[in-house]
Amino acid sequence: MRQCVRATIPFRDTPIGVAIDPRLRRVMISLYDSELRTARLLILDATTGAVLHTIQGMASAALAIDTRAGRIVAVDAVLGSSGGPVYVSTVMTRSGKVLRTIVVTDAPNRGEAIAAAVDEAHGRAVVVTAAPVVSGANGYGRDVASIIDTHTGHLLKNVTLGIGPPLVGVSASTGRIFVANGGDNTMSVLDAAHARTNSSGPFVGRVVRVGIDPFALAVDAQTHRVFVVNNGSSNGRHAYQGSVSVLDAATGSLRATIPLGFLTQAGGSGTPLTPQSIAVDGRSGRVFVVSAGALDATTGAPRGRGWVTVLDGATGRVLNRSTVGVAPAAIAVDAVRGRVFVVNNGDATMSVLDGATGRVLRTVTVGTPYPQAVALDTRAGHVFVASEGGNAPGADRLASASVTLFDARTGARQRSVAVEAGPPTVVVDEKRGRVVIGASPDRYDSYVDTLDAATGLVLHRVTLPGPPAYPLVVDTARGRAVLYEEPNYMGGASYVDVLDTRGGRILRTVQVSLRGNGSPLATAAMNAVTGHALIATQDDPEVRAHISVVDTPTGRVIRTMMIGRGVPTVVVDAHTRRVFVTNRDDNTVTVLDATRL
Repeated sequence: MRQCVRATIPFRDTPIGVAIDPRLRRVMISLYDSELRTARLLILDATTGAVLHTIQGMASAALAIDTRAGRIVAVDAVLGSSGGPVYVSTVMTRSGKVLRTIVVTDAPNRGEAIAAAVDEAHGRAVVVTAAPVVSGANGYGRDVASIIDTHTGHLLKNVTLGIGPPLVGVSASTGRIFVANGGDNTMSVLDAAHARTNSSGPFVGRVVRVGIDPFALAVDAQTHRVFVVNNGSSNGRHAYQGSVSVLDAATGSLRATIPLGFLTQAGGSGTPLTPQSIAVDGRSGRVFVVSAGALDATTGAPRGRGWVTVLDGATGRVLNRSTVGVAPAAIAVDAVRGRVFVVNNGDATMSVLDGATGRVLRTVTVGTPYPQAVALDTRAGHVFVASEGGNAPGADRLASASVTLFDARTGARQRSVAVEAGPPTVVVDEKRGRVVIGASPDRYDSYVDTLDAATGLVLHRVTLPGPPAYPLVVDTARGRAVLYEEPNYMGGASYVDVLDTRGGRILRTVQVSLRGNGSPLATAAMNAVTGHALIATQDDPEVRAHISVVDTPTGRVIRTMMIGRGVPTVVVDAHTRRVFVTNRDDNTVTVLDATRL
C-alpha cells in the first residue's frame, strides 16, 4: 500500500483550528496552551511544512479563508466557562501581518458556539456566535451574526438571529448567508453583499494585540501616544521579557514594542526586568517605566534595587536607566517642577528624579515601613506617600500605617499622619486642597479620612461597615472622590462610594458587580469628554472584566459594559476622545469611544 502520511509536524501546544489557502499554498494552524493560557497562529508552507509566520496571542478555533483577498479571518474562541468577548482578527495570508483586530460583540457568549464562513465574491466574512441564557431548553441565547469586510477587517453589521447553537453557510453566486439556528429549528437568510457599516458604530472601536500580560498604561497628550506596560513571563517553557507597546492614540494602531531588557547587576545577569508601573511627563516628553530588581529565588521577594527606564515620548527610544530603591511600588510625576517621585516598598525610601533626564537627584527616608502609594498636589507643592506600616526589617516594634507629606521641590519630609492599620491608598483634589485616604484595620470595617493638603491634618473621617474602601479617582470639577469597596473575604457584591471631598461625606453607594473573589481588582479614570467616572473591575478571575460608567454628581451607574479578560487598567485621552483598557489575560488593549461612556 502506498504511504499516505508524508510528514508529521510536532507541536508542544494543542492544535485547536486549521485552514488551508490553496491559491497561496498556505496552511494555518492555531495552537493553544491551556496551562499557560498562551496561544499562537502559525502560517506554514503547504508544500514543505516550514513555518513562515508566527502570530502570538491568537487562540483561533474558528478560521475562515478569503483566497481572493488573501486574508485569514481568525476568531478567538478560547473563552473559559464564563464566556468572553469575541475577537476577530483579519490577517494577510502572504505576509502574516495582522491587518485589524476587532470585537464583534461585547455580550457574553458560548465559546464553543462559534461558526465562521467567507463570501469571496463580495469580500465578506460572517462570524456567528450564540449568547448563553440563564435557563432554556439547551442553554443558548440568540445567535448574533457579525458581517466583516475581509479587505479592511472592519465590522459592517451585527444582526440578531434565532436561538443557537449556529451553523453557517454561504452562497457565493447570490451573496446570501444561511445560518441554521439549532435551538429553535429556524434558518436565517442574510444579504452579505449589501451589508453596510452600522451608523451608530460599536462601543468597542477595536482591540489591539500588545505584549504578554499588559497591566498598566499611560497617555502622552502632547505626542498622542499611549504607552502600555507588558509584564512578560518567565517559566520553564517560555521566557518573555517585559516591554512597552506604543499605540497611536487617535487610531489605536500599534506603532512599536520596546523591550525593557535584562538585569546586568551582580547576581541578576540574564533576568528580565519586571515592570511595575508607568508615568508620563507631558512637558518634557518623557515616559518613566519602573521595574523591580532581582528576586529571591526561594521567596520571590525583591532583593535588589529597582530601575527606572526613561523613554522618549515621541519616538519611544530608550534614553536612560537609573537605579532606585528596593522593590519600587509606585511613581508620580510633577510636570510643573520637573520632578519624578518613586516610592520604594522594600527599603522605605523615596527616590527623587530629574524629570528631563531621569537622573536620581536624592533619596529620602519615608519613615514608615512599606510605602506603597504616592499622590501629588502640584498647587500646594506637596507629595503624599501612603505606607502600610508593620514590622520593618531590624525593628523591634510594630509601626502604624501613615501618610507622609514631603516638599515637592526639595524632597524634604514635613510631617507624618498616622491612619488606621491596613494598606492605605491616597488621591488628591487639588482644586479644594483635600487628600482622601482609604484604609482598613480589619476585614469588617474600613475608614476614609479627608486631610487638608496644606497642613496634612485630618479634617473628616467616615467609618464604613464592611470590606476595605479604596479611593480610585477624583472628579476635581465637581469635588467628588470615587471609592471602590472590594468584595468581602467570602465573596459577594462590590460597591462604589461617591464622597464629597470638601465635607468628607459619602453621598451615595451603588453596586457595580454581583459577585467577587475578595480582591481589590479595580482601577478608574475620569472621562473628561463626558464628565463621568469609569470604573474598570474584575471581581472574579473566571468572569470577564467590565466598565461601569458613574455619573459623579448623582452617583448613579449609567452604563455597564463587558470588556476583555484579566485585571483591567483604564486611561482616557480627552484629545482623541478615546478610552484605553488593558486586558491582561487576553494580551490586548480595548479601544473605546469616550463620547459614549
